[in-house]
This record gives sequence, structure tokens and C-alpha cells, in this order.
Amino acid sequence: MKMYWLPLAFFILQSCVKDEGQLPVAANLSPGNVAPTDVVEDSDAPVIVVGTDPLFAQSWHLLNTGQTSYSTNPGTAGEDVNIEEVHALLHRGTGVRIAVSDTGVDTTHPDLDDNEIADSHRNYIFSNSSDWHGADPFPSDGEAHGTAVTGLIAAEGWNGVGSRGVAPEALWSAFRYIQDYSPGTSSIAMHLDQMEGDFDIFNYSYGSRECGFTPLVPSSHAKLLEGVTTLRGGKGAIYVQSAGNGFLASDNTLEGCTGYYANTNIDAELTSPHKIIVGAINALGLKASYSTPGSGIWVSAPGGEDGTTDPAMVTTDIQGCSQGLSIRNFLFPTAFDFGSHADNLLCNYTNSMNGTSSAAPVVSGVIALMLEANSDLTFRDVKHILAMTAVPIDLIALNTLNHPGGGALDLLGHQYDLRWTTNNAGRPFSNFYGFGRVNALEAVNEALIYSTDLGLYARTIDPNSDLTYYDSGTLVGVTIPDNSITGIVNSMTSFHNYIIEAVQVEFTTDHPKPSELAVHLISPGLTTSRLLNINSGVDDNIIATSTLLMTNAFYNENSEGTWSIQLIDGSNTDVTAASLTNWKLIIHGHKEPIPVGSESPPTAITGLVPNPLISLSTTVSPLFTITDPANASVLRYEVSIVDSSNNVVADWYSIQNSMTFTTTLQGTNVFADGTYTVKVRSVDIDEEVSTIPFSLAWTVNIP
Repeated sequence: MKMYWLPLAFFILQSCVKDEGQLPVAANLSPGNVAPTDVVEDSDAPVIVVGTDPLFAQSWHLLNTGQTSYSTNPGTAGEDVNIEEVHALLHRGTGVRIAVSDTGVDTTHPDLDDNEIADSHRNYIFSNSSDWHGADPFPSDGEAHGTAVTGLIAAEGWNGVGSRGVAPEALWSAFRYIQDYSPGTSSIAMHLDQMEGDFDIFNYSYGSRECGFTPLVPSSHAKLLEGVTTLRGGKGAIYVQSAGNGFLASDNTLEGCTGYYANTNIDAELTSPHKIIVGAINALGLKASYSTPGSGIWVSAPGGEDGTTDPAMVTTDIQGCSQGLSIRNFLFPTAFDFGSHADNLLCNYTNSMNGTSSAAPVVSGVIALMLEANSDLTFRDVKHILAMTAVPIDLIALNTLNHPGGGALDLLGHQYDLRWTTNNAGRPFSNFYGFGRVNALEAVNEALIYSTDLGLYARTIDPNSDLTYYDSGTLVGVTIPDNSITGIVNSMTSFHNYIIEAVQVEFTTDHPKPSELAVHLISPGLTTSRLLNINSGVDDNIIATSTLLMTNAFYNENSEGTWSIQLIDGSNTDVTAASLTNWKLIIHGHKEPIPVGSESPPTAITGLVPNPLISLSTTVSPLFTITDPANASVLRYEVSIVDSSNNVVADWYSIQNSMTFTTTLQGTNVFADGTYTVKVRSVDIDEEVSTIPFSLAWTVNIP
């Protein structure tokens, strides 16, 4: 499978005709024509002298004083990540290792060169994988995206030059990964390679910009699970990724996605609980105009707007006025990026970096500060602290949200979305902001005193078979009505008593226009999470056979009880009836603590009934039925077979978790005229095994 990744900066163009709208372009494209008379002279706020980094005064994401950051309009004082006191306390990310997987980096930049890990760079332009590691990651064609991202994370502080990173003493390596794959090289091999290595944090300021659901690559999600459980000495690497820039349909037209309203759940790479997905806010403290919403967002951080009218991000650029974002031609609308402003005469910096590409490295920088303060934090600890210390923003009386495309795309009586929802555990969550704007000072202070025990990570997937315990099976007659605000609801019961950290839903439908569907998930605590919204405009011809969605909205709730999926069709254009045909529920979290002495493993199986003996071949898979209706606590059954000499023919392995069923013993060699014993034991939701497995002798006769 070929995967296409694009940097998620969002370069907005200001035309002489204001009604032309805003068009995003990839970072290596030149914005539209702007006449010399349109160059905006900077209307700076009063100069703030802080330290010896001359551009710190315009870095609103670090300290927002209402400055313009070389644009026309000011931001709102105080709307920043609360970083100044953290730096003053000498928490600066010292020694934390960060991989920036992007378009490459200008490694000789005077604001970056002292912090690089020179022998750990990678360049995936080569077709031979043995050439990837240690190669020069300098970008091609003046592509400045990776250099700008790296500066936001780790631009050196107090060196008398330029800007300052969120973690100005963190160490970084550049992976030249985006855009310029070598022909014949496996994109999946590169994708997996850039997820491993001796790093604490991996920053991914990129995303897929296809118009429809991107299919799941199982090896990618498996690699993430491996990374968060084995890297950093078992504490887990931290993977940070941009949410995307597809909020407004008009902003997606260059991708051929007319009328497309993005959601994090449309991109399968953003549906893993083992990533921290980041949304973007602007200098006014509101969702940035482009930032993709979704239930997969964990936190939000500064990303800025266009840099011309409203502040973008001030950061490092490829050196010189002939390449990069700051370039001496009349296509760029600010004096700063033109190189005519006294603060940027060498064109080594830019004031037009923006997008969720900018928000992700801000969060990576904050995490570096946290890890310096407490290097024992696990991946899950970091997520927990960020969630608990994030600041809910944009709290206004009008909490309801209508379709961004206007009333014609809404459904009368149906609430499209909410700005904020408080879940059953009392935790506010937003599809715009996740748990809120990241707060560096509170996150670092909490890291310093952190003592929370999240318990062992668990998920409702059978460790022996990789099958989810909660699967609706094939559904028949679950028809989705057109233009109905109630839609259809289907439910299943979870017997796991986890404290929830994330929930995934995989569903299949025969709906001919999945773009019309909203998908809601309702927890046992009656919290509703909107996983997809109606009338998204996704390409109905670009869908996966099954779609994996993820939500963080149920964080800290208990998982035990009835879960319901609701599908709502936002249109009446269907030619044929459509149905929900299957759904699966995967809960991630940790177990409720069980007081010592109160464990109650399930009893032995109450019945094992073999099917009548029939003529068998020399290798058989005998059928049998298990009945254990009295044990609602049973999570699954495990089966083994021994021969008459008590030799193991089939070691313990899992089978279905329903109370009564028939199955086969797959892969078991049972030979002629032998007597075998089938053993069955039960396992409860706390992984306690029945003390005495039920067993039944089985004689195999071969004619």
C-alpha cells in the first residue's frame, strides 16, 4: 500500500480581492501572486525585552502580551502555554531526545545546530534501507517545514540569536521523511522505521490529505503499541501528531475534496490511543480556523493563523533569502518574510508558520520539559498529566455547534456537535480542543510530584487470538432510516470493569453514501461521544471495508455496562435501504483495584458436551459445546487437549466468550484410535482462572 503524507502547515493567502477566500497549499508550493503594494508593514506591539533572544518578544505562543508577531492584528494577552516561569525554574528539556520526522532540517542553522544529535539523523530518499540512518537530512527544493517545526521545539535559548524553542535545551534529530520517497522503496517500511529508535519523543507534523476514509494499516498500529510498551526502557516513547487542517470545506479544494469537512476519525493513523493528537488554537485563544476536530484529539496548542492579518508562529527557517518561507520575492505579504524588516534581514526566520503542524511541536516541547522534570514518567503518565492540567477554553454560553457548511447540511432537530461535554467521570472534553489548551507550568509542576498509579494497561482484546471480546456479529435488519434524528441504536454489554483511557469502535455498513452518516457512541455512564458528524462530504468511493474510530471522551469513566452505537443519516438521497452490519468495541484502560482477599475467580465449567461420534479422518477438529449460564463474570474460555499419556496435544488457547456455543479445535492433530481429554477452563474479567478445569475424555475412532 502506498501512503501519502503531507506537512500540516496551513499557509493562507491574502489576495487583493478579499472575497476570493482562503486556499491551503503544501509547504513546498508558492502562495498566489501578491503585488508589491500589498506588502504589510509590521505594526509591532511595544517591544518586550526578555532574555537575549530578540524574537522572543514576538513569540506569542510562549508569552502572549497581545503582540502582533509581525502581522496586522494583535493577539489576546495571556493566551499562551504558560512557559515563561517554567524556563525561569530551569526546566528547559535538557537531555530529552526528540525525533522530528518531517521534510528535513537545515542542520547548520545557528539557532539549531548546538542541539542536534548529528549521528541519529535519517533520510528516506534512498531506496536501500541501509542508507537511511545517519544520512544528511537537509531538505530539498527549499522545503522549510521541518526546519520551522524543529525551531518551535528546540531553538536554542538565550544565545543572542533569533527565537526560542519550547524546550530550548532538548536534543533533536531530523528524519527527512515527507514527500520525496525514492521509487521502489516500501512506504510502509519507512513508515515503521521512523517510529523506532533511541528517542523519547517522536514529532509527526504531517497527515494524510485524502478525501475519504484512509484504510487501517495494522502493522502501523502494532508498531505504536510496541513503541509505547518497549521504548524508553519500557516506559514507552511518546508519539505526538497533528490533527490536520481540514475543518473548512473551502480549504480542501486543492486536494480535490470539494465540500469535504475533515475529522480525525477519517484518517486511520489518528485512531490509535498510542498517539497524542493535537489540535490548533490561535493567538486569540480560540480554535484556529483550519484545525480539524474529532474525538481523537487529546489536547490543543498554539498553531496560529495566516501571519499576515493575524499572528502565525515565529520560528526558524532555512537560512538565506533565496529559499524557505522567508524569501526575497514579492509573493510573500509581510515585510518580515520578505527580509526587509530589521529583525529578519538575513531571512533566517519566518512569521508565517502555522497549522496543526505548529501545534504538535509545541506539545512535544512541553512533554520534553515534563520528562526533564521526571524521567520516570511513562507514556500513559504523560497523557494523564496533560489531560488533568489542560485548560478548557472557549467556554461560552452557546455550547451548541451547527454544521460548518451551513443550514442546508444540518438536520432539523439534530445537534451537530457541542463545544464541550462533561463525561460521567466529571472530565470536560471537546472535539475542538480535546481536554483543552496545554499548560506547561501546571504540567511540569504535576510531573515533579507525580505519584498516580494508573495500573497495568489492559484492553478488551484477547491476548491469545487478537480478537476483540465485544463483537456484535453479523447484524440483520438494523436499517438506518433517512433523515431521522434518532437513527438506529444497537447495544452490547461490557463485563470489563476498566477505568477507561480510550475507546475504539470498528463498524461496517452497506450504506452507499457513508459521508451522510453521524456515528455516536454512548457509554454505560450515558455520556455521548460524536465520533463522526453528518454530511461530511468524504468521498464515498474512498472508504474502507470496515472503519476504525477512536474517542477520548470517556476518559476516567468505568467501562462496565451497556454500550450503544447510534447511526444517524443526515440526508434522504439514498436509493436503497442501508444497514449497520457489524460493530466491535475495544476498550483501553486499566483495571479497578481489587482489595486483597476479595478475588472471586469463576467456578469450574458446568458442562461439556461433545457432538455425536462420526467417521473422522486422521486429522480432525472435533466439535463441542460449552454451557456455563450461571457465570456472568466469565470473560472467556480456554481449551487444551492431552492424550492418554497426558502429553499436550494443544496447549491452552482462547475460544469464544459467549456462554453457550459450538466451536472447533483448529490446528489440533488427533490421530487414529486414540483417547484424548478435552480440558476447558474459564477466565474472569480480572484474568482469574478457574481452579479446576472441566475435562471430558474423547475417543477418536478411525474406520
